[in-house]
Amino acid sequence: MTHTGSKSPVPDPHTGSRSPVPGLQPQSGNRSSLPDPHTQTGSRSPVPDLQPQSGSRSPLPDPHTQTGSRSDKGTCKTNTIGTFMKSLFKWKGSRSSVPHPQPQTGSRLPVPDPQPQTESTSESIEKTVQYIKMKIREESSAEKTINLFHCLIELNDNSLVEEIQKFLGSGKLSDELLQLHQCSALAFVLLMSEEILDEFDLKTYNTSAAGHQRLVPVVRNCKKAILNSCDLTDESCDIVASALQLSNSPLRDLDLSYNKLRDSGVKLLCDGLMSPNCKLQRLGLNSCDLTDESCDIMASALQSSNSPLRDLDLRYNDLGDSGVKLLCDGLMSSNCKLQRLGLGWCNLTEGCCDVLASVLRSPHSELRDLELRDNELQDSGVGALSAGLEDSHCKLQRLGLSGCRVTQTGCDSLASALRSNPSHLRELDLRYNHPGDSGVRALSAAKLDTVTLLVDHGGENRTKPGPRKYGCQFTLDPNTAYRELSLSEGNRKVTHTEGREEPYPDHPERFKSQPQVVCRESVCERCYWEAECSESQRGGVSIAVTYKAQNKAVEEHAAFGLNKTSWSLECEFHEGRVQRYYVWHNKHGIPAPPSPYRRAGAGTDGEGESVYYRVGVCDDDDDGEGVCVYYRVGVCVDRPAGTLSFYSVSDSDTLTLLHTFHTHFTEHTPLCAGFSVFNSSVSLCQLE
Repeated sequence: MTHTGSKSPVPDPHTGSRSPVPGLQPQSGNRSSLPDPHTQTGSRSPVPDLQPQSGSRSPLPDPHTQTGSRSDKGTCKTNTIGTFMKSLFKWKGSRSSVPHPQPQTGSRLPVPDPQPQTESTSESIEKTVQYIKMKIREESSAEKTINLFHCLIELNDNSLVEEIQKFLGSGKLSDELLQLHQCSALAFVLLMSEEILDEFDLKTYNTSAAGHQRLVPVVRNCKKAILNSCDLTDESCDIVASALQLSNSPLRDLDLSYNKLRDSGVKLLCDGLMSPNCKLQRLGLNSCDLTDESCDIMASALQSSNSPLRDLDLRYNDLGDSGVKLLCDGLMSSNCKLQRLGLGWCNLTEGCCDVLASVLRSPHSELRDLELRDNELQDSGVGALSAGLEDSHCKLQRLGLSGCRVTQTGCDSLASALRSNPSHLRELDLRYNHPGDSGVRALSAAKLDTVTLLVDHGGENRTKPGPRKYGCQFTLDPNTAYRELSLSEGNRKVTHTEGREEPYPDHPERFKSQPQVVCRESVCERCYWEAECSESQRGGVSIAVTYKAQNKAVEEHAAFGLNKTSWSLECEFHEGRVQRYYVWHNKHGIPAPPSPYRRAGAGTDGEGESVYYRVGVCDDDDDGEGVCVYYRVGVCVDRPAGTLSFYSVSDSDTLTLLHTFHTHFTEHTPLCAGFSVFNSSVSLCQLE
């Protein structure tokens, strides 16, 4: 995802020169350079004081709390490596142990000029420096690496900081792969800056998940932190929580979406949210593997005194009705100031709508925007919500019910509520439902020209459960088919005919090096289709979504999933069984999780490793083992939301989610379904 805007300069610790940093948008004003720890007085120090005690080194103090004078730094120089590092790693600070630095209080003794060193002392210092650098490369804790940089500065070694400054000056920071120690150096430089960043986008930095983890402490020095889709864990939540508890925390907007934080991460995060120092107003937790347990924890945060949160996004989490009921305990608190709540794709039913209506009726509720799209609310749930909408205490201005299986009956309930309380609601989203002409007329008559009514893409098929309400029919495009692929059944089935070419005419869109084909029709705004693969002794199938012009790319990068313009689910067969699943995008593949169906076969591959045959209709072979005769896969694209999901489809038509990609689809470039076929065949299913 690309963000535009100005980039923040970062000071050179020696010259104060400014260098562009991707993903950072600073406030206006001059940016100061890193202060010299030896010359500054009364100003902010990048290095916490180190106070020796009777020949041994004391634990590192908290720069927020220490006062008094500073002893000669020579103590650090004469300590042995073992004593120095032992004291360093024995230190255990509070969560705010490495906060955004504050000006020191009290007097500071001037640091004398370095005295001539003996050779043994110089060697000891160099060994200490090298040992600290080694620990910076090895240490997994983002907190500890920041402290280690403080120690390097205390020993007058700026080499790692200078290295990252070279990257900043080159303008290649977003292109070069940052090593772990470089990420730590960058975090240190940004934390030492006196200028608070308007925006910090973690995805801008090209590094590993561990590298992203080392950059998380920068949230202490920014107003808006975009940390989504960076493979963060609950450890990151602990770091963020410490930032929220700082008395001078500038953080107002935090997006942690699409990371596997789980309930344990939210529990840590809420320690920060409940702090009286927390000033966070917006929190994004989309698709973070959360359950109803997180709702219980979040309700406590919303009930805390002076809760600052105004916008909470929990979409794409399996919260269920039980989770929403727990969350509503917080929403009805007089301390809760939440104005926007996102609960789309949260596996909700009509069972949670009564308690949501109670929130709308509450005189304490400040809720203005409620998003409930793609939940199985149906008419009964909408009727319950309408009882809250018609109450005079209801302040709701926008209600999202897209894809909630609403018919004319639900529209009549909403129309009645609008007539009773017409003063607040400004937008009602009923797209991808089946209101019928009479339902639309009833709503149009009741809105009194004050409500924006969205009823596009309606129809009877929108009453189907789950993603099948977005069902589309496709046909394969023979102008794109590889010459060793045979199309049949009205261009709805493709078979690999290895060694035998079909007499297709030349065409510029034809695949020349990969046994692939794409569909003639483009994928619409929200779209779902299913494909069924035939038995294969040894082969494979990739079910893909790709931009229409992808097959014109360089041939060696044309395979689905091996470039930036396509996403695929790859299924490998071995002796008639599905051996393994992988999802691919831009040359990065990960195993898809097991998916149960009527009989899940299990066994070993040729190397003795356990494998699971996850999707399909199974029969017993002669040995009584589950054999996959064929399987079905469902694909759902929500282009505006940027989601692409693969499902297994059981013989009872039950859908089980295999994997979801979160991306940003280019708005005006056509998307289409595609298939790669190796020694097998695949058919597009006819959806009823």
